[in-house]
Amino acid sequence: MRGIVNAYLFRTDRVKLAEVTAETPLFGKEHGIEYHRDQHEYNSDAQNPKVFNASRGRDEEIYKRAAQVALFNVSAAGEDEGEPLVLYCVNNHFKSGPNKFVARRRAQADYTAAIVKAIQKVDKDALIAVGGDFNVYPRPNDPFRPSEEEYPSDQLKSLYEAGLFNLHDYMLDKHPEGAYSYVWAGQAQTLDQIFVTPSLKRLIRACAVAHINADWAPEYLTEAARAASDHDPVMATFSLN
Repeated sequence: MRGIVNAYLFRTDRVKLAEVTAETPLFGKEHGIEYHRDQHEYNSDAQNPKVFNASRGRDEEIYKRAAQVALFNVSAAGEDEGEPLVLYCVNNHFKSGPNKFVARRRAQADYTAAIVKAIQKVDKDALIAVGGDFNVYPRPNDPFRPSEEEYPSDQLKSLYEAGLFNLHDYMLDKHPEGAYSYVWAGQAQTLDQIFVTPSLKRLIRACAVAHINADWAPEYLTEAARAASDHDPVMATFSLN
């Protein structure tokens, strides 16, 4: 709707988009997402990847940049080596401003959690990764002081309560000094995150932030731009045997 859409890049030699029809759960006509407000008519399109959205009231939708869900088949090194592994990815870009638009981000987290639950109704042990720029900090951080009305905001609460594990906690355990993806006014922050289901968490081998952008503040660029973005990418490695 804003001319901005989330996207996936993937290795075509090892990863394939699964074929879907109107009868495919979630990706077909019956999406199965349970939500208390009206959902967008394109939620019933047969597509992969597929965007999902719902009403927030007052002729407004939850996402300006709709969540995009993809169903991948991941193969071993040789395409004929056994059955491919099935992987669901949910790509997000929440509303910006950690201490503003709190209600909208809570609604976005609620709806993202509803997408995860719809997948789990089909496969309770599904391998699901939910990632993107959530534009707010992971637990237990909060952009509000205790004296402020919204504190504690816990804006990603629904994702944690859906049983998802935030790989930020993995990084805090392994290398806390590097667990940030954004720098604002000299303060390191974590806005970009990856949540995984317990079944995918068991396969984690490594997770870290590649600090190729956020450390290069614009005011210090005297020659040429070193950063491609103001955010750093979060990189996770899994053993998918």
